[in-house]
Formats: sequence, C-alpha cells, structure tokens
Amino acid sequence: MRLLITAAMSSALLLTGCSVSTSTTPTESSPTASSDVAEREASLRGSRLCFVKTGNGAVTVNPSPNVVSDPKMLSGEGGAITDRERCFTGYNAYEDRISSVYLGDYDFEDVFVDVSSPVGAIRMYATNVVLGTPEFGFDVDFSKLDILRDGKIITMSERTKQSFTYKGYKFNVERRGDSSDFKEFLVTFITPAN
Repeated sequence: MRLLITAAMSSALLLTGCSVSTSTTPTESSPTASSDVAEREASLRGSRLCFVKTGNGAVTVNPSPNVVSDPKMLSGEGGAITDRERCFTGYNAYEDRISSVYLGDYDFEDVFVDVSSPVGAIRMYATNVVLGTPEFGFDVDFSKLDILRDGKIITMSERTKQSFTYKGYKFNVERRGDSSDFKEFLVTFITPAN
C-alpha cells in the first residue's frame, strides 16, 4: 500500500515539475564532532524517540548497532529507563535498507532502539517519511520491515496516544507535538506489566 501511495506521489511531483527539498536548521553547538554533524543535518524531518517508565521494573534501552546505518548521525545515550526521559534522535539514515526498499530516492529519518528487561528483548523504531505520517513500530526484529514476525508498525497523528501489550511489555505510545527539528514519540513502559 505504501509503495502505491509513494509511486502516485512521485508521479504527481514529476508531472507538476515540483521538487522535494530539505532545509537544514542549525541547533546549539556541541563539543563532540559526531554531534556537530548531526546538528548540521537537523531538519523538520528528524525523528526522536523518548522513553520513560512507571513502577519498579527494570527496562534498558540502547541504540541498535545492527540497524543504524550511520551511528554518527544518531544522538542519545543508552541505559536504564527511569522516571526521567531518555531520548534518541536521528537526522540522517539515507543509506539504510528501509529507504531503498520502500521509497527509492525519498528519505527516511530513522531511530532504532533495542529494549531489554527480565522478560526479554524487543526492538522499537520511529521513522519520519518525507511525504507522509511519521511511524512508530515494535517487533523482535526489524531486519525486514515488510515481513514483521509478530510486531506492529503504526502511523499516529500529532498529540494522539495508543496502548500496547507485547512480549511481556506493557507500554503507552504518544506522538507529541512537532518541534522545529523533529517528529517525536514518547514510550511509557508500565512496570511490572502484570
């Protein structure tokens, strides 16, 4: 379905002679070179995925090294989730496998995070399509997004929430209001899930 929509949009753009362009918006400078690169590439199309938890269960999140195509473009430190938010921001994943599978020349801005706890491990991601609604997803593996094992990929409008129970995890997902730099999802884990 997404391929048909994308093909239709691409054809419409070609017929009207329009072009899709991006603008970069600088943000505060940072002492590290990798952060400087990420900031130069920051745009409204960036993706941000934040985590918080309620209760006394243990949940840890880390950037997924098996999926991120250019780790220098992903900011955020992994670690245990507490009642304070832990966030990851991605600005440039142009060479990742999702872009090549789904949209050809169009760009996704992706954040992939590995989640672990005593109940097991899953992976979550957020992606921001150039022409479309940002997506949030969860599964045990995102090596092929068009063939999920038993997870889910959803699109969410701004300022909406949904609740899920999956693989021993219970969590709420909220798509926050868009900032000038990125589209953001907040995941709140309810621990323990029972």
